[in-house]
Amino acid sequence: MTNEQFLQQFGHFADAPNGIQKLRELILQLAVQGKLVTQDSKDEPASVLLDNAKSEKALLIQKKIIKKGKATPDLDAFEFQFEMPSSWELCRFVDVAYIIRGVTFPASAKSQSPGDGLVVCLRSGNIQQQVVWNDLLYIPESYVKNRGQYIQDKDILISMANSYELVGKVALVNEVDTPAVIGGFIGAIRCIGTDSEYMSVYLRSPWVQLKFRESSSQTTNIANISIGQTNQLPIPIPPLAEQLRIVAKAGELMVLCDQLETERNARAETHQRLIRAVHHPLIEASDASATQTAWHRIRDNFANLYVTLESVQALRQTILQLAVQGELVEQADGDTSPAELLKKVALKRKKLVGDGKIRNIKSTPFVESSTAPYTLPNNWIWVHPDEVSDIDNNALAIGPFGSNLLKSDYRDQGVPLVFVKDIRSEFATLPKNYIDNSKAVELKSHSVCPGDLLITKMGDPPGDTAIYPENRPCAVITADCIKWTLADQLVNARFLYFVLRAPIILEQILDITKGAAHQKVSLKRFRRICLPLPPLEEQHRIVAKIDQLMTLCGQLEASIRNKNDIATCYTEAIVQQIAAA
Repeated sequence: MTNEQFLQQFGHFADAPNGIQKLRELILQLAVQGKLVTQDSKDEPASVLLDNAKSEKALLIQKKIIKKGKATPDLDAFEFQFEMPSSWELCRFVDVAYIIRGVTFPASAKSQSPGDGLVVCLRSGNIQQQVVWNDLLYIPESYVKNRGQYIQDKDILISMANSYELVGKVALVNEVDTPAVIGGFIGAIRCIGTDSEYMSVYLRSPWVQLKFRESSSQTTNIANISIGQTNQLPIPIPPLAEQLRIVAKAGELMVLCDQLETERNARAETHQRLIRAVHHPLIEASDASATQTAWHRIRDNFANLYVTLESVQALRQTILQLAVQGELVEQADGDTSPAELLKKVALKRKKLVGDGKIRNIKSTPFVESSTAPYTLPNNWIWVHPDEVSDIDNNALAIGPFGSNLLKSDYRDQGVPLVFVKDIRSEFATLPKNYIDNSKAVELKSHSVCPGDLLITKMGDPPGDTAIYPENRPCAVITADCIKWTLADQLVNARFLYFVLRAPIILEQILDITKGAAHQKVSLKRFRRICLPLPPLEEQHRIVAKIDQLMTLCGQLEASIRNKNDIATCYTEAIVQQIAAA
């Protein structure tokens, strides 16, 4: 197959989700089944290669470079589930390769910087599609037990201990610019009599990668590959000349996959620029006419614009942006002024403070129009969080400090606890941890009830928002959570939920996390953010319109996912059919 034929037959894989990855796997699988290049009867038989490997291995044992090792059971042809060309031979890994284990050292010995007596030490993170020679560690050379632990040109580095998804990943060393060793979770595979690049192709094939994962031993978070099991891995051996042809052809086709991937990414970026270009006039529209024109442009090109999940997500963000700018629904003259309602609530709060029934909260400076994030409609106002909080001492509160709520306080039943992960998932799962009633009374100031807003204080980034569900009992928030009980005569909780998710408001939250080693929102800084407040009647209309448009977005996403699923199934069926042909 020529490269042009390859692109003609398989170029469409690039448009399927994970299609290019499937195409790469197909290339590797065809390579190790003898279906990537033609066999040549003039090639020196693979049996001669194995005889030479046997002699070379005996010499390595004699020189004490490797140990003799235990005898392996005879090979069963069924251990390699694919039919091989007649000119190939099947052997075990230990017949044509051996593994050098990495250097072990205490955590206190490693350094991020080079120095006298230190040597580069590669870790699992350095094994990608190729060996990555950055983000290096350095360790004292005294921990290197033998010279064989230094990386050599054409070594195949393999992750011997990693997560289940990543254990067994391999990378070929093409060049060693500086002396380096491998860490204890890595092995260096060295070939005997066979080509290292062909072996790398074989070890990267989907069948072998699956074998590595399935044969690994599991601990809590780590999967481990043993040398003993790897030694018994069946290896299909072509004649050496054919190995070189396979490597060359696989390399050519991988370059074409890179080309397809580059073209796909360029198309995706062009499409994202198009989405930004059609959304920008909508967000920046100066009057109703400009807004109408922008909407018409989107409407007329809707079918071509929203064809990816990323484009629909951008539409969701634009909807929220328009909502908080007062451009999603029309304003109505008969709506109650939020400023008047705010004054009434402020007077009531002042009286309760005077009566000693609630604490006085230090006021946040009024939002001047010159310092406001953007211009609001005439009947909207800017507010700070405390101004729209319920009249209660603990309407806006953070979770208890660690010493006030310990893991030893957790129970299997009682009053549920709310964690950051619950807010991020919007309470997709039922509570797992509880506290007893007496502890809940002690932590009453941190309680959250149905309808309250919850915000994450920490994360990457912080500021995730959820509404505590109506069908759940009151709970207690944990550290790194903010709970917010709202004055329902001023604000619709779902409106504020959408406000806090709008890009222009999220920017404020990100701004107040700057300067910290870890992104974190303090309650003091959160009290200073500016929030748009329309009349309550308009808030209800905005929420209804957002719900309507978000339902449309959900339908678009479901349709796209369905198409993606069909494309994925189609791609996998073709791959399996070709591999089995």
